[in-house]
Amino acid sequence: DIALPDRDGVRTPMQWDSSSTGGWSGADPDRFYLPVITDEVYGTRSVNVEDQIGDESSPLHALRSMIDHRPQAFGTAPFETIETGDDAVLAYARGRYSVVANFSPDQRTVAVESVEKITGPGAADGTTVVLPPFGWAWLVARA
Repeated sequence: DIALPDRDGVRTPMQWDSSSTGGWSGADPDRFYLPVITDEVYGTRSVNVEDQIGDESSPLHALRSMIDHRPQAFGTAPFETIETGDDAVLAYARGRYSVVANFSPDQRTVAVESVEKITGPGAADGTTVVLPPFGWAWLVARA
């Protein structure tokens, strides 16, 4: 909730389910230290763990995949930038892993070496990555 002061906007109660308390507590939400998010876009009815568990394309699954691959993708391998031919697209590699990010409000397509997508809203077919506006993809080189 960006309307809250200081860092409280990222400290609102975890939204475990779609209930009025987000499944956080059985207490009256008015007694919570910070309010439960209730708006239509980010509120408990729209964004919650219970709904995302069964959705392979959810932010929850993307985050789990990132956590699983983080040690390899961001470990001790050398950092190398990758030329994309597009000033709006940043790409870099660490060992077998690559990150491609679109900083444009427009869809971008970039050529890549033989890769598989790990996570992210970008679509990879092995030789290209299609990135939605402000989209990204984590990739791993095919063995």
